[in-house]
Amino acid sequence: MTKWDAETRTRRLTGIAANDCHHNQVLVVKMVDETTVLLGTNVDKDESMRKLTADSHPGIRQLTNGKKAGDILARVDFDPYYRSFRNMTTHILAPELTEQAVRSALQKGHAYVSHDWMGDASGFAFGLKSSAAESVMGDEVKFEEGQRLAVNFPLSCHIRLLRNGEKAAEEESDKLEYAVKSPGVYRVEGWLALDGESRPWIYSNPIYVR
Repeated sequence: MTKWDAETRTRRLTGIAANDCHHNQVLVVKMVDETTVLLGTNVDKDESMRKLTADSHPGIRQLTNGKKAGDILARVDFDPYYRSFRNMTTHILAPELTEQAVRSALQKGHAYVSHDWMGDASGFAFGLKSSAAESVMGDEVKFEEGQRLAVNFPLSCHIRLLRNGEKAAEEESDKLEYAVKSPGVYRVEGWLALDGESRPWIYSNPIYVR
């Protein structure tokens, strides 16, 4: 994020989501013999897996009963692809669902990123109002007096408005308005508290006030 903030001060860069999906968190129990099993993940080599025996874990004999060496006796998949690919989403503000419209929207930065599993981010909006027109995230405008940034979230969260990577304003709400006092690259983050921990939920693309 620091690199992105630094780069956007000199050029426009569209931020998009990238999910890290490897499907390598599958816990498996593998049979060695009737009294011994290996515990590890689907990407572990046998020699790096934990060895368990029936001497300390009597239930192993029930797992191995009727099985042969090398059999997978138990399997728990913690990161199936359908779940991993839903970790982050790029919401694209395009006028129609065509390749040309989607490519154009992304080139213009008309998009935002969210962790939709934390909350539906549909309806998020970040724009700039001035006497001349209204601009949306990704747009570049000339600084003038009276400009105001406005952000709306689909639910209340901790809002952080950043200018050139530094905090300009924050609010616990579902909306925020801010009078633009000077040129800068402005973007917004929305954070939610989950299980006692503050986590980023939505990242906007910047509005460039030059």
